[in-house]
Amino acid sequence: MKLKSVKIYRMDPAKFPGERRTILRLYWGTTFALIVSALAFITIRELPLSALWWLPIIVGLLLYYMANAIRKAQRNIDEYTLEWDGETIKQNTPGMPELILHVDEITNFELTSQGLELSTSKHQNVLTIPASLSEADITELTDTLAKRLGLPNS
Repeated sequence: MKLKSVKIYRMDPAKFPGERRTILRLYWGTTFALIVSALAFITIRELPLSALWWLPIIVGLLLYYMANAIRKAQRNIDEYTLEWDGETIKQNTPGMPELILHVDEITNFELTSQGLELSTSKHQNVLTIPASLSEADITELTDTLAKRLGLPNS
């Protein structure tokens, strides 16, 4: 009986600061825009500052969600795995069900800014291998899939 060798890919921890910066920009930008819009609204309508009683609540919620988004991104970096045994690709993402895709089902793949997107005859982009993997791992997977499927590198 021949044993299959399984290659396990993990996300590159060096890419976490970039993801963290993106999350911070999104939430701080939204918070700033909300505050400026609210102040402009009460100035134009000549309302008292007490009309902004809801603003601290919304800002607090945005900061809470920002902290959770950063924590989730860190958990994904730490716990995500992609297993490749030559026959199947098994993706384990924290908080999500395990996804198993047989190589025979793959009809096409495309390298995008989100990562390597695999398609089957039934579903377009059924599995996305995140761009947070190292460049060498993405290149290795692309080359291996291209050889296996007889497709040109996309």
